[in-house]
Amino acid sequence: MPKETGLPTLIDKTAAKLEESLSVWAKELLPPARQPVNHAAALRERAKGKVVPGIAVWIPEVHFGRFVVDPAVETEFQMLLTEAGMSPVEVSPRSVKSLQSAVSSRAPAIAPASAVTVVVPPAHSPEAQQSPVPVAVDPRQLRELFPGVRYLICGEAFSEDGRELHGLVVSSARAEVKVVDLQSGKIILVDRATDHAPDLSARVAGKTALQKAGRTLALRMLPKLIDRFESQK
Repeated sequence: MPKETGLPTLIDKTAAKLEESLSVWAKELLPPARQPVNHAAALRERAKGKVVPGIAVWIPEVHFGRFVVDPAVETEFQMLLTEAGMSPVEVSPRSVKSLQSAVSSRAPAIAPASAVTVVVPPAHSPEAQQSPVPVAVDPRQLRELFPGVRYLICGEAFSEDGRELHGLVVSSARAEVKVVDLQSGKIILVDRATDHAPDLSARVAGKTALQKAGRTLALRMLPKLIDRFESQK
């Protein structure tokens, strides 16, 4: 190399050579790119060759101190089922009101949003010791209230504000979900999840935390539910 070649020139030439070789080295230097998991496609594949029964989702929720709409946990279950080609049956307000009235007549101290908890017998009752757990409401009444539904995904969820962190409100959420087989009147799946989320708005933070908890439960419970579907003859 000529003696008059300065340091800036050497740096430019070296950088140019490195740039030419970068595309070759990239595969060795960088980890393989991860493709996002398509959970809906996985559920569709799992349901192949099976008869998809009627499924309904009813998971009321509350954010302490505020009125909430559009239950986030319920939406996560409905969205995954719909994307997987197993659109759930719409739960009519009339069915919910009738069920809440039936439950409230047995336990008037229970708030309407928490009425679904009374569907499960008290832990000390003899019925609760059986497995799978029977529901307290007459299965025939449930079938009448939810026509065309074989599996009712129900439960309840709540969120509440935590402390502020760097100008953001951190909310916590908890969801408890059960799957009831309306044909047998048994609770066949039970799960719960807790999550947290920050946001400028307390209400949005609570919704996001509920959404995350709902997503976790849906991804855990729906594959188990699909495994119970009958095979096509």
